[in-house]
Amino acid sequence: MEFENRYYITDEMLKEYVSRVLCKKTVFAGFAISFVSLLLCIGFYGKGNMMGAGLYGGLFLVTLLTSLLIIPLTCLQLKHAGERLHNGKTCETVVTFSDKIRMTEGAVSMEFEYGQVIAMHILKYSIVLMIGKKQAVILKTEGFALGSAEEFLPFIREKCRIS
Repeated sequence: MEFENRYYITDEMLKEYVSRVLCKKTVFAGFAISFVSLLLCIGFYGKGNMMGAGLYGGLFLVTLLTSLLIIPLTCLQLKHAGERLHNGKTCETVVTFSDKIRMTEGAVSMEFEYGQVIAMHILKYSIVLMIGKKQAVILKTEGFALGSAEEFLPFIREKCRIS
């Protein structure tokens, strides 16, 4: 069976992709480092070591702010990159699945083999097929013009040999 997915990317889809896929581990690590830094800051302060407390307090603030700002800044950066790529226009993304995965957005086209897909993320607004660690094909869950999300999931799992 052939599938076709058509959509205009929404802010919800972009935020979901960035927070749940692209920056998930970075945000988790940032909050973990923030927490440990806060504990060390309190520990050094309790022992009267103001230099250590200041150092770890600063590290706490930097990692906390980075963890809080990375998602909105990455979304903004991706949005601006798309606008630059398409001369300020919002273009429809069309992804077809037949012998290969073909993605077209404005004048930009890409083609992938099913074997290049290493992971799949099923999110609220989208389905994300990972092509390597940082490249993805995003599909809108409700955007199937040919087929449906329910029919697509078993198809893509079998074609890509992913769970």
